[in-house]
Amino acid sequence: MCSEPQYNQFKLQLSGGKEQIAHQKFHTIPLGPQLQMLYREPESTPHAHYLHKERECVLLDINRNGCLDRYSNILHGTELIEAFWDECIGEDDIVLMFSIDGAQLYVMKASACWIYIWVMLNLASERQYKKKHVLIGGFIPGPNNPKNLNSFLLPGL
Repeated sequence: MCSEPQYNQFKLQLSGGKEQIAHQKFHTIPLGPQLQMLYREPESTPHAHYLHKERECVLLDINRNGCLDRYSNILHGTELIEAFWDECIGEDDIVLMFSIDGAQLYVMKASACWIYIWVMLNLASERQYKKKHVLIGGFIPGPNNPKNLNSFLLPGL
């Protein structure tokens, strides 16, 4: 999509087409092993069922009152409540929130990159944003904005 060749053309020509060096590289940290590590850690395991407990409370409140008494965190948002109601989110499902932001690495803006993370919503809100529970997904090289995020997310998933 960027209209640039996949390989460094200078090195490709010098090597007679034998040395294929990527124009840019993107780094990803697979999500599965990170989640497995959290669930195997004795300290994290008891807290991993917060989402299921909160789901039950949310649905009970809605059934009893027709709406929630309080909206205190992301789990009380319309989309998640609808997913709870439609049973799209089961007891053993892991719910993740995706966040991405660009970072200017040097003063001259010559090198920028995009960093993305996953926040595990199965944990209570006081634990979700702790450093050990924020899962780094990957680093997308710049200097341009990524045009098709799915092409970068798929390898990590």
